[in-house]
Amino acid sequence: MNTVSLKKDSFRIVQFTDLHLMNRAEDLQTYQLMHQTIETEHPDMIVITGDITMVPDNEALLIQLREVMESYHRPWAFVFGNHDYESSLSLDEQANILMKGQHCLFEKGNPQLRGLGNYYIALKKRHKIIAMLGFLDSHNNRIDEINGEKIWSYDYLDKDQIDDAVKNVNSLKEKTEQFSSLFFFHIPLVDFKTEIEEYPENCMGACFEEISCSKYDTHFSFFLEQTNTLRGVFVGHDHVCDYQFVKNGCLYAFGRCTGHYNYTKPEFVKGCRIIDIDALGNIKSHVILEG
Repeated sequence: MNTVSLKKDSFRIVQFTDLHLMNRAEDLQTYQLMHQTIETEHPDMIVITGDITMVPDNEALLIQLREVMESYHRPWAFVFGNHDYESSLSLDEQANILMKGQHCLFEKGNPQLRGLGNYYIALKKRHKIIAMLGFLDSHNNRIDEINGEKIWSYDYLDKDQIDDAVKNVNSLKEKTEQFSSLFFFHIPLVDFKTEIEEYPENCMGACFEEISCSKYDTHFSFFLEQTNTLRGVFVGHDHVCDYQFVKNGCLYAFGRCTGHYNYTKPEFVKGCRIIDIDALGNIKSHVILEG
């Protein structure tokens, strides 16, 4: 597990999501937004929550992204999204390109788990760990045959991934009494759909589309809540949603779509999400808009 040290009494993460780099003019707008945010918000770490590119021939795009990220001299991490499967390169090959960055903290993770990039980073203040950041591969989509009928769905976090997350949290609890766990992945949990449909009054922010989560709930929230550490879940995938809500002491939040080449509403400007973690592991988050 990589560690990142807090040099101040708080730690700021900027979450960019759904860059959809395609070697088009819109890529420049995306990079300008990222640069503007980093220069004004001064994050301690950069996280990209999937759909990095959306073309088969993406090697040059990944090299360019790596160079841009490295130019900021900050630790950065990422997870893959469903559109990253459209590359002619495997996820392993794409990861190899990005991992050449000196400040890149991505790890391929446990090879016994499905997917690539199930890994963890500890945030440390002096000798005390205040937070653990978990990065999980939410995969692509799937077709299940149920009673002879083929059912399409976005994919979900496997029970093995969830068990591994709980194992990593509990292992860290043996070394430090109290810390917060935050998780980053691409495809939202069923919890996001349930909350906006059944308890919209609890949600702060925008929702202009149906939530594109899996049809199946593997109960990530339930199992991680049992660790008494879960304080944040941050996702992407749905481009015109940025709402957040708190449930059982955990902040669930969509990132604000950063990429300029994708479906959107004209009035739904691009942006990103800021996540602040204080020295006690408390979390606050807000959205930053372009312009």
